[in-house]
Amino acid sequence: MNLISSIVKWYITKVFTIKVTSAENMPQEGGCILCSNHISNFDPVVLGCAMERPVRFIAKQELFKIPVVGWYLKSINIIPVKRGSGDIGAVKASLRALKDGEVLGIFPTGTREKKHPDAQPKPGVALIAAKADVPVIPVHIDASYKPFSKVSITVGKPVDMSGYTGRKLNQEELADAACHIYSSIKALGGAL
Repeated sequence: MNLISSIVKWYITKVFTIKVTSAENMPQEGGCILCSNHISNFDPVVLGCAMERPVRFIAKQELFKIPVVGWYLKSINIIPVKRGSGDIGAVKASLRALKDGEVLGIFPTGTREKKHPDAQPKPGVALIAAKADVPVIPVHIDASYKPFSKVSITVGKPVDMSGYTGRKLNQEELADAACHIYSSIKALGGAL
C-alpha cells in the first residue's frame, strides 16, 4: 500500500463507520472477482479500504484524464476501460491480474445505480468470469455516505458459474451470465 492509499484509508475510516458482514466468504488467496452494486463514487474507495486483500478495480477511462485523479488511479494500478466498445485491452489486463492471483473489482452495471436505476449488467463481467474461471464473489453495499454514517458491506458466497465456464459463450449467454451475477448481488440487499 502506498502512502496516498494509507492516507485515503485513514480518512475513510474516520468519516464512515464501515461494517463488513460475512467477510469469511472472501477467498484468502488466489485470483477472484469482487462484483458489487454501485451506488456512489465512494464505492471503490470504501471497498478497497474494507477488504483485507488489495482490490484492483476497473474504472472508466475518462477518470484517467482528470489530473490528480488520473495520477492516483495509475499509482494504484486501476485498469482503464473504454465503455461501450468491448475493450479487449481491459479484458486482457483483467485476465492477467486474475492469473497473477489478484482480486479484481467490477461494478457489473458500469454506472451508479442511483443515477441510472434501470441500468443492466454489462456482458464484460460475464466474459471475464467465464474466461478466468475464478471465484466470483458478490458484494452488496448499503450506505447513504453522509459524514459519520454507517456503511454496510455484505460479502456473499461465490456465485455458481459452472454453467458458463470452460466454453465460448454467445451474446445471449453472456447477458444471462451477467444477470445471474447481478441477481446474486441484489439478493444480498434483499432486493429479490
